[in-house]
Amino acid sequence: MNTATNWGNYPVVRADWYEGNQPDKIKDWLFAEDDPVIPRGLGRCYGDSSLGERIWSSNALDRILAFDPVTGMVRCEGGVSLDKIITTCLSAGWFIPVTPGTRYVTIGGGIASDIHGKNHHSEGTFSRHVLSLTLLAPDGRIVTCSPSEQPELFHATSGGMGLTGIILQATMQLKKVESAWIKQVNKKAANLEEVMALFDTHIASTYSVAWIDTLASGKNLGRSILMLGEHALASEVTGNPFEIPAKRKITIPPFFPSFLLNRLSVTAFNKWFYFRNANRGEFLTDYDEYFYPLDSLLHWNRIYGKKGFTQYQLVVPIESGKEALTKILDECRSAGYASFLSVLKLFGDQAPGMISFPKKGYTLTLDFPLNKGLLPFLERLDAIVKDYNGRLYLAKDVRMSEQMFFDTYPGAEDYRNFLKQWDPDGRFASLQSRRIGLSKIQTTNHNGSSMEKNTKSVLVIGASSGLGRALAKKYAQEKWEVTLASRDVAALNLLAGEIEKESGKRPAVEAMDVAAMETHRSMASRLAPDTVICCAGYLGNQENAMEDPEEFRKLMDTNFYGPASLFNEWARVFARRKSGCLIGVSSVAGDRGRQSNYAYGSAKAGFTAYLSGLRNRLQPDNVHVMTVIPGFMRTAMTEGLPLPAPLTASPEQAANDIYKAHMRRKNVVYTLWMWKYLMMIIKMIPEPVFKKLKL
Repeated sequence: MNTATNWGNYPVVRADWYEGNQPDKIKDWLFAEDDPVIPRGLGRCYGDSSLGERIWSSNALDRILAFDPVTGMVRCEGGVSLDKIITTCLSAGWFIPVTPGTRYVTIGGGIASDIHGKNHHSEGTFSRHVLSLTLLAPDGRIVTCSPSEQPELFHATSGGMGLTGIILQATMQLKKVESAWIKQVNKKAANLEEVMALFDTHIASTYSVAWIDTLASGKNLGRSILMLGEHALASEVTGNPFEIPAKRKITIPPFFPSFLLNRLSVTAFNKWFYFRNANRGEFLTDYDEYFYPLDSLLHWNRIYGKKGFTQYQLVVPIESGKEALTKILDECRSAGYASFLSVLKLFGDQAPGMISFPKKGYTLTLDFPLNKGLLPFLERLDAIVKDYNGRLYLAKDVRMSEQMFFDTYPGAEDYRNFLKQWDPDGRFASLQSRRIGLSKIQTTNHNGSSMEKNTKSVLVIGASSGLGRALAKKYAQEKWEVTLASRDVAALNLLAGEIEKESGKRPAVEAMDVAAMETHRSMASRLAPDTVICCAGYLGNQENAMEDPEEFRKLMDTNFYGPASLFNEWARVFARRKSGCLIGVSSVAGDRGRQSNYAYGSAKAGFTAYLSGLRNRLQPDNVHVMTVIPGFMRTAMTEGLPLPAPLTASPEQAANDIYKAHMRRKNVVYTLWMWKYLMMIIKMIPEPVFKKLKL
């Protein structure tokens, strides 16, 4: 097992990693286990689109197989980097036709993400220049496709995020150039309206990109520097037109003090950059400086700190661009989120890829270090993007919800249906594809027919509690993939270590507060279990709750509002997926209010009623909702209470009862079992009698 992450340094996963370059051996490895595989290039995507339990790395598949210096046609293996193609082909007068902001991207990765550059308005996406590609398909066949041969497969693969198979080879047409130099012109824009007008004025320019100050406000909101570029002719360059000066590389250390990147420093940098680069007349710069300025800063992603960062890239239509981007920039400024690297580009027509990102409009890229308040902030940006018929770039995404994806990508349903036919066994899947609902993982039964595969992944919320610990251990013992969630991360890490010793596999750990409802949507969009168990709870103190509104609110938030809010979010995900299980732990205290704990009991009664309604709502969507109603249990929460032994379960007993009921798809389970009948009797006591009892 290896540790893997992508350019955003989040998330970090442990994965089975393979770097074979012979198709037969790759095929053998592909079918050696049932767990799905995701191809990975050089890891320059920012999120989790090339992460999963099993990763095939294209590092060893890096040969240029043929290059024609007359026609500029190149055939190469899928792991060849843009850097290698430039090094091989530029001196013969051929350049990458569409390039992103780094040369350290593979051909396979470029196709899978259908990357774009500063010339999308004039030359489209990367796949437009791919003549054909060869795939190792999910069934083990080697298949060739092109815009004219199996075009549906070609357009599913272009921008398909690696889900159609492993790109073994590709043939593409390079761009004829006379030099390695770019004629650059800078134009300053005082605000967003001016930079949009400049894009229109210079629509004939081959390359255009604007640096944008996301912290400017008022009449200067969106002030920018538009950088235009054209390939220089040989006659316009002194000396060897394909020779450029060597660049000094600077390595950012792992211990870079990320606190230096703050609102004050970004504001100062933005002012300096704006006035230094404003209205520069035409000048020559080499291609490396124009296209890849950050490649000279090795490991520049470390400037955001050990927690990592995310790049948020959106596109909105031209007709609503000004209004939408104004709202986005206003939100960034008012929330205090300073994006150090912010870029605005103009996109041309929509590419034919089923889920290719670019469409006619403006695309804005923002970088944010990961911190506690970021995810709710990004959800507010999501709402703006969605309201204006925009969408987010999958190659940069690490937290988009399934709902957001299907609502904003018109081709999403067609692509999912294509994958069901092309890969019925779910051979290829990533963390991202499961999170956004593209991958329905299946397997094959003993007679060869296709059936749904139980991925056996469970998220235990409240895993630091006595019952949560027991449930996590029980599901791990039964070979489930377990994720632990709680506020007490230290306790979770200790529990994860115990489970690893017992089962050989360490669970993932997530910090979360069930009462922090503003974080629930982002969590549900980021994680992709097929079962969620919520056993978070707070017994509190009845007398304190009657005197202290904060104590009463804590009881309600922890036992009812928080769990219901969580399940609301996963219900949306599971309903769209048409599968999943939600298990909510309530209490016998909710079956009938008693004077000793009616604040706690009323919260649990609300949760029980909520689960009943949710079960009714989700039944048509094949989503299982189970209500767990424990009686007395020996846990830290009940320590010191005089509990009758015959009616008191251990956490391990309760966990076994819950697991069995889950496997039998029960609707309601009492633990211990006799509580079902005891509470039936208690509920039958007439109210005039019951109110006189001291319970």
